[in-house]
Amino acid sequence: MDDMHFRDLFSFSRRERRGIIALLVIIILLIAIRANIHLILPRPGENVDPEFLVEVEKFLQSGNTETPDEGIAPDIETYKQVTEEEIPSRPVAKQLFYFDPNTLNDSGWKQLGISDRQLKVINNYRESGGRFFRKEDLRKIYGLDDQTYSRLEKYIKIDNQPSEKMEDFAPIKEAIPVIELNTADTFRLTLLRGIGPVYARRICKYRDLLGGFVSKKQLKEVYGITEDLVSINDTIMSIDRDEINKIDVNKAKFADLIRHPYLNEYQTRAIIQYRQYRKRINDLSELVSNNILDKETYQLMKPYLKAGAE
Repeated sequence: MDDMHFRDLFSFSRRERRGIIALLVIIILLIAIRANIHLILPRPGENVDPEFLVEVEKFLQSGNTETPDEGIAPDIETYKQVTEEEIPSRPVAKQLFYFDPNTLNDSGWKQLGISDRQLKVINNYRESGGRFFRKEDLRKIYGLDDQTYSRLEKYIKIDNQPSEKMEDFAPIKEAIPVIELNTADTFRLTLLRGIGPVYARRICKYRDLLGGFVSKKQLKEVYGITEDLVSINDTIMSIDRDEINKIDVNKAKFADLIRHPYLNEYQTRAIIQYRQYRKRINDLSELVSNNILDKETYQLMKPYLKAGAE
């Protein structure tokens, strides 16, 4: 009896035997498929549109394999606007010599290997009253790459010797133009001390978001602009409040208000809902008296809002 029970432990029913056979067949098929996978899958290049392959080939032959910029760190001051067309045609310096960038003539710049495009920017800068006070100021020039600057740096000799009489400095101060912050383009903004192309673009972008500057102190709200930079340029900056673009609170859409740096989403929705409820905002003071804006935000926004034609 015990022997029969022992044999039953190692015997299979007809259904179990069929299941085992089916499992073995599946395993064998999988092994066969894996071994011959290269015969089943299409080879690289098969079933690909021939026109697409032609386009790829043309693209590779053109040499244009650049990828879009991932983005530039906001505090990179060495950004240079040098196009690909400039690189192969950049003149090679015939002879290096000591020079003052404030007085060097066109032929001298070309002798140093400066291109016509770079020379035009230099001349525009000097004709607008710009002056090179330090060697590093030459880096402000658009298109002047680090390699060219490094090659010229040790040959730069700026004639800026101090004088015994303070009145001798007057012509230099008068040569710096007053920059109106609400109308100046990026080039004129680079005439400010310590302001390069990157800072100039940030100032213009922030000015557009605000609608214009009402105070020089607002420059400190621009990323990277310090209180010292504002202070040293204070006397050569001006602000024309007539150039401010105001937002009509009775016509403005949500997108028009939310883009302003001084308003958050909650405040923007509150203004829109209040206007819909009252049909019209007749006086801006309603926004603070009805707790639509807090007093601090109201004072910031007051120069940028209007309640109808003015």
